[in-house]
Amino acid sequence: MQVGFLVTFQSEGDRNFYVGQPLIDEKFADLYDPAHFEFKKFVGGLLDTPVVPNGVFVFDFTVGR
Repeated sequence: MQVGFLVTFQSEGDRNFYVGQPLIDEKFADLYDPAHFEFKKFVGGLLDTPVVPNGVFVFDFTVGR
């Protein structure tokens, strides 16, 4: 991997809003971030190509308080 991002959220609901699909069903289309959804569509076309063969690795973890 060449680039990493750490994104923190105040709640699981906030995370779900940001991530959108597949966590949020399409019938609740207004419950996810449309800007992030469009970004994922744009970036998706650039991933898993001969130039970028490994795609994206995403994982969630909870930090104790």
